[in-house]
Amino acid sequence: MQDQMSIQDPPTLYDQVRVPSALWRAWRHVRSKGSKSVKRQTRVEIAEFEKTVESSIRSVSRRLKRRTFRFEPATGVAKKRPGKAARPIVVAPVETRIVQRSLLNALYGVPELARFQNLPTSFGMRGVPPAIEAAYRVVMSGSGDYYIRSDIEGFFAQMPRSRPLETIADLVSDQDFSDLLARAMEVDLANAASLGEDLHLFPDEAGGVAQGCALSAFLGDVLLVDFDQQMNDRGITCLRYVDDFLLIGPNPSSVRKAFRNAQDILGKLGLSAYEPIPTGGKAAEGWTNRKWEFLGCEIFPGVIRPSRKSKTGLLERVDRIIDECSAAIRDPATVRRREASLAEALTDLDRLIQGWGNHYQFCNDDYGTRALEAAVATRLDRLIEDCRSASSAPTGIAAKRNAQRILGVHVLSDSKRNPIAERLKRDA
Repeated sequence: MQDQMSIQDPPTLYDQVRVPSALWRAWRHVRSKGSKSVKRQTRVEIAEFEKTVESSIRSVSRRLKRRTFRFEPATGVAKKRPGKAARPIVVAPVETRIVQRSLLNALYGVPELARFQNLPTSFGMRGVPPAIEAAYRVVMSGSGDYYIRSDIEGFFAQMPRSRPLETIADLVSDQDFSDLLARAMEVDLANAASLGEDLHLFPDEAGGVAQGCALSAFLGDVLLVDFDQQMNDRGITCLRYVDDFLLIGPNPSSVRKAFRNAQDILGKLGLSAYEPIPTGGKAAEGWTNRKWEFLGCEIFPGVIRPSRKSKTGLLERVDRIIDECSAAIRDPATVRRREASLAEALTDLDRLIQGWGNHYQFCNDDYGTRALEAAVATRLDRLIEDCRSASSAPTGIAAKRNAQRILGVHVLSDSKRNPIAERLKRDA
């Protein structure tokens, strides 16, 4: 409380970021998101930070006040994708995520930045469901018979981040805040040497922003505000979700003309969009009275459902978790070390499936959902059968111990052992 009382009245924007109340608010958001992550390591990091959260928040606030806070190096993860370049995800330490979120919360409260947040056709900060609903409404209203959807190529790695940072700095008039925001957007990878040929996919000193950073979508909205405004005229609707955008209009010629205009606008920013091709992929075009895709969804009159690619991706991730567990339980003594017990696999599967299902809550393909449920159930049957086979390989007490290890319950015989009597006897 003394720290907050010492702040000048009214507080600067920088002060609004660093006070404990602001950092606690940011932490609650980071904790909520991280504790639900399908990545086990993320959940572990959140749980570890929570053990010392009070002292850690005070420490972060103190360092920010003294201008000694430093953003620790992040971890780059090149997420492999079949037939595509890896997706470069940047995983920052928990303290960094808290400060980044506190910066974003402060930006939300700046009146001069409201025009970047309130555009009705930009959805990067609002989520996928509103974007899908807006697209569906346009098509069903009869004002959008033809579409082109595309993706801005290498958006996160190639974004000229100095431009939105300069725009924000001019509007907020707080040098300490602007300096902290600029440092928060720098990408320093602790594992750069191990990324090999994938390193070029990540942002560097020349530009780009971290995919996975809470601030990246906001900077994208600032950079592309003119794009969003200019593309929504002359009977064309342009809906954008970060680097994905959808053009909807009355006929092919008007939509294609709008797409050429989009390329011109992006070109002035040093960016470009993928050209639509008949087979789809990164970009596609066609009539909206037939099946078409946007943001992982298949859309046609009366039906919105997860895309085939998204459903296949879910089953592939289910298979990876199950295969990892099935491989580990063949040697029950190593299950704990490999963190691949049945309990851990089921927890990972539960979070994965629940997160995927909740993401697509706006869809209405019940038949497809039941088919996907059946496919998951078949895989779970296989996992349970693998567990039965592995635990019954030996007999007697050994079988019971293995069954317990496979389930993920600690076996007393596996505990550390250093009896005093035996140790003294050896010493004698």
